[in-house]
This record gives sequence, structure tokens and C-alpha cells, in this order.
Amino acid sequence: MNKNIIFYGAGQNARDKSDIWMQNGLVPVCFADEDSQKWHTTFNICNQMIEVLPLSEAIAKYPVYELYLTQSPGNLAPVLRYLLDEEIPFKQIRFCEPVKISDIVTPYFLWKERENVWEDGICPLPFFHPHICAGEDGKGVSIYPCCPADNMNPVGSFHAGCQFDEVWYSGYGKIIKNKVKNRDFSDCSLITCASEGRYLEVLDFMRRIKAETGKMPLVIKYMHDYECNLNCIMCRDYVRAHTQEELENLNCQIEQLFLPMCKDADAVYFAGNGDPFGSRHYRKLISSIAVRYPHMKFLLHTNGNLCNEKNCEKLGIINRIDSVLISINAAHKETYEKVMPGSKWERLIDNIKWINECIEAGSINSLYFSFVIQKENYTEMADFVELSRKYRAHCRFTLCHYEPYSTISQCNDNEVFNPNHPEFFKYCEILENPIFDWEGCFLDPYSKYLRQCCRS
Repeated sequence: MNKNIIFYGAGQNARDKSDIWMQNGLVPVCFADEDSQKWHTTFNICNQMIEVLPLSEAIAKYPVYELYLTQSPGNLAPVLRYLLDEEIPFKQIRFCEPVKISDIVTPYFLWKERENVWEDGICPLPFFHPHICAGEDGKGVSIYPCCPADNMNPVGSFHAGCQFDEVWYSGYGKIIKNKVKNRDFSDCSLITCASEGRYLEVLDFMRRIKAETGKMPLVIKYMHDYECNLNCIMCRDYVRAHTQEELENLNCQIEQLFLPMCKDADAVYFAGNGDPFGSRHYRKLISSIAVRYPHMKFLLHTNGNLCNEKNCEKLGIINRIDSVLISINAAHKETYEKVMPGSKWERLIDNIKWINECIEAGSINSLYFSFVIQKENYTEMADFVELSRKYRAHCRFTLCHYEPYSTISQCNDNEVFNPNHPEFFKYCEILENPIFDWEGCFLDPYSKYLRQCCRS
């Protein structure tokens, strides 16, 4: 049965654009509006007179309906929230024009998420978790207050001969720290980082060390090298590897640049760009840090295919690994090897079992699985939670979005979570599964918002 289209909102935006929407195939049976002065008047679209009704009357007259919102993007979030409060099913709400995620999420929801993550309202990342990224000149590096996908403003540039503290606490570093102290997150991407799962493994380490020592640890994250053994479809189009000259240039900076900056660190974190085992430069840098700083703990973010006892022994980090975060992005072999070309499911599972043995022996503290939500894998999200529980790992979900240094210019066709995507409502149905309420599962804030919408 075809559903009747009801345009919600008979305001100026609808007057300006209704003809275009109708020409593109959106033909309403009526308008609905909250302004009583507009009720039972008519609205001219393409020389057709369309009646304006109260919302309740429009739904009673056309019970099989889809409600298309006509408001401009900046007004959609409160309108959507109002309709949900009025018990309009989220699955019956549509949008007349393409919208962005940020257009439909209420800022209040995101701020509440922020408060839930930072117990005292202060995010520790700009104070204790610098991110080291590639510099534009190819010789130095840029230092960010957190992941560049969450805050694209670098604190400053770091070159050989610099003092790390001078860069970390100067310029924008001071500005962002003061903003965060005042609970001003205007420079941050609330959509991507407002949930605890985004930095779960680091926050767990920080809280644990603070509880043991009384001070927050400094954790430096190295993500300046893109070299990897895989070419995951949401990240790159091909396996990226350095020329010999590029590799030598990177390695020449280890002694003068990368080692001195971590002299006061309690832990180092690899990687977030590239793979700590797949990158030849990261392997050399990790080994150098392990030799220079015997106290150093290591946090690893890897695709898991090379994360085994033999390779960890070679790097000199056996018994010094605090946690391992594995990007898996699937729950089954066929999807896994499709989403992450070059990977082997059986090898991954063997390595996970080894990590579980290390956790039981007390040589590794914790294990985390991550899943980038996209068209190719979203139907396996619930199974992924089960996989995580099977191997005693926390799991986190993040949205597929453009990352700095990626060779993928856009992933719009992958964005099933975007209201414009043809599979959007199927994604919403999957989110209704109660398995995502498991305490070890962390959804991105936007997906949590969609779950709330579906339950309203």
C-alpha cells in the first residue's frame, strides 16, 4: 500500500521550495502545521491547492502516511524532538531535502552525553593525551589536543631541537585547555567524540593509573605514519607503503624528534593511522622507545593480523602492553575479509586467543574491539557485540566518516546512518536490538540518539 505524503510545516521554506519538491516526485495530500491561523487554508503548489490541517486531523484523515519535514536544516532538530514527544513514530518521519547528521541531533542530547563522559565536566585529553601527526613539511610533526577528526586545530609544530612542553602548552594549547576548563567544547566535534567509547581504552588506562598513583598519566599517541599492511575500504583505496627515501627520512627523525618528546610520558599509543605492526617506521620507533624507556607502557591500536607473540617479542614489548584495540569491523569471515582486504579471519582469531591468554596471565590488561559502521557491515552489528562478549572484549562503534590522511575522498554511499541513505531506516531497526544495552558496548552518540528516537 502506498503511503500518503504529508508535508509538515507550511512556513516560508515550504513556500520557497514546495514546487521543486513536487516536481521531484514528492506530492503531498495535505500540509500539517501547528499555527491555528493556517488551518483549513490552502497552499498553492504547482497550481494545485493543498489544504493545511492540524497534525492530528491530518493523521486521522490519512492514517497510512509519511511525514515530510519542510523546515530549513537549522530548525530540524527541535521540530524532530517535538514530533517524537507527540508520539509520531520515527520510522514515519522523512525530510524534504538532504540533511546532515548535525541537522537532526539536538545539541542538548550531545551536551548531556558530554557530561556523562567527563564526570567533573573536564575532558582530560588536551592536558594528558597529545596526538602526533605528520607535519606539512615532511620533516616535523603537528601536535593535536586529541584526534584530528575531533579537533582539527593543531596545538603547534614540533621540530628537532624544540622542547615538547613548550609546544604542548603554548599557543592554541593554552586556548583549548582554558576552553575545556570552562566546559567550552565549541572547537570539538560532538558528533564523533561525545561518547566514552571514542577514547575508551585511553580513559580506562588514565583512570586506573590515577587511582594507583594519584596523578593523571601522560599518554602520547603516535599517528604520523600511514603505512599499513591492509587497505580497509573505509580508509584507503590501496595498500600504502613508503618509498625507501621516505622511510629513511622518517627513521632519521626517531633519535632527534620522536624519542625526546616521550621522555616524561607514562605510556605511548600506536597508532590510529597506519598499523603499529604493518608500518616499518612504527616498528623501529616502538623498539627504540622500548629500549630507551624501560618503564614505558604501550597501548596498541591495530588491525590484529600481525599482533602476535612473535612480533611483540621482536619489538621488545612483551609484558609491557597495557591494552590492545583491534579494528575488526565485521562479525563474520566473509564480511571481514571484504571490508579489510588483505586480512585473514583465521589469523585474526588466533591472535585474539593469544591476547586472551595474556590477559588471563596478567601480562596484558584489557582488550577492545572497534567497528566502523558502514553499508557493507551494519547488518552484523548485533553479532559483533556477541563476538566481543565471546572474547571478553569491550566493543565500540563509530561512524564511517572522512579521516585526515585517508585516500578515500568521501564515503557517502557507505553512510547508512545518514537520513538520505536508502537503507537508513533498516539501520534504525537494527539499533532497536536490546543487545546494544550491554555495559561493555559503546555506541557513537549519534547512533545512541537514533536508538532514543526509535524508542520514543
